[in-house]
Amino acid sequence: MAGREAPPFAPLHIVSDSRYAINGLTKHLRKWEERGWIGVANAKMFQEAAATLRARSALTTMRWVKGHEGVEGNEAADKLAAEGTDKPAPVQPDRLPAPRKFLHQGVALAKMTQKLAYRGIREVGNKIERRKTETNLERIRSEVKQATKLTRSVAQVWVMLRKDPIQRKVRDYLWKAIHGAQRVGAFWKHIPGYKQRAVCEKCGVEESMEHILTECEAVGQKQLWRRARAVLETKGLVLPEMTLGLVLGGHMIAKLGPEGREVAGVSRLAKIVMTETAYLVWTLRCERVIGREGRGEKEHTTREVEARWESVMNRRFRMDKDLTKKRVAGPGALKEKLVKETWEWRGISDEEPGRSWSRWPGVLVGMPNPSRNDNEPEG
Repeated sequence: MAGREAPPFAPLHIVSDSRYAINGLTKHLRKWEERGWIGVANAKMFQEAAATLRARSALTTMRWVKGHEGVEGNEAADKLAAEGTDKPAPVQPDRLPAPRKFLHQGVALAKMTQKLAYRGIREVGNKIERRKTETNLERIRSEVKQATKLTRSVAQVWVMLRKDPIQRKVRDYLWKAIHGAQRVGAFWKHIPGYKQRAVCEKCGVEESMEHILTECEAVGQKQLWRRARAVLETKGLVLPEMTLGLVLGGHMIAKLGPEGREVAGVSRLAKIVMTETAYLVWTLRCERVIGREGRGEKEHTTREVEARWESVMNRRFRMDKDLTKKRVAGPGALKEKLVKETWEWRGISDEEPGRSWSRWPGVLVGMPNPSRNDNEPEG
């Protein structure tokens, strides 16, 4: 933007809080061009920026500044970028493309390898656009922003799905759900002997991931989301009623502190609770529809659902404690402070003076349960 707006004959000084952008246009530019931009994220944007700056006749300099430190121009740029995410994509280009003559074309022969060539072939191959994926991504970004005031990019949806604290099996499930690749609803319509699975037996409507995760009247879905929201409310994170976008974007939920930064422990807890609850809802549905098919009583009991959720949370708690030990997790061990901040909802039952909490076997206590009457007998 600066390269296009500034006169080409006037010196230009660019200030940015993105090391990635500055290093990409300085330190890494030559290397990326030599490999023909193969495997470079955001290659088109970097190519356009490089061509635009090279077309200028005056000197261009760049400087990195720390973000959210009150630098006037940088703060204004962040505000404009946030506003831009809410605007629809332009129907027509708002500018002419950068001159291609200022870009190197192809791969430098000295840098070509069989691996690089094969990767390049895969990148230029026809990519199938999944309409379901695009729709879900748009819903995720929109509904997460409405609930948390956080603006997430499409790239962040995928990157954050691969990071702590999301378990691999949960990650795989969410990846398929975002792509609409789970075997639900219309999938079963054309399979002889299994057409009945296309319709929710409890509600009498065709199943979809949205129905399973947020609408189904079978025991499980509503109870589990009440538990999840109650836990997060104890940490000051109040979420609205669950929607498909909010559930599939659960790995991006976070709580912001007074300075606008994410509160590490609460944000990590939110990601665990949201993703593990979504996966449990899906698991209970599969048990009810497939695992218990042909039985007289298919539905789980309310007490069973509650116990399963508490078991999942306690298992994650114990897993986190184990991952603070370097002999178990190696160099990637979690910090005890972060894990303790994550699980301090209403107290941890393993405190003992003079002994590290992470090395004492214990379980979570005080897990809020909005559906349980404290005066009701347990039996």
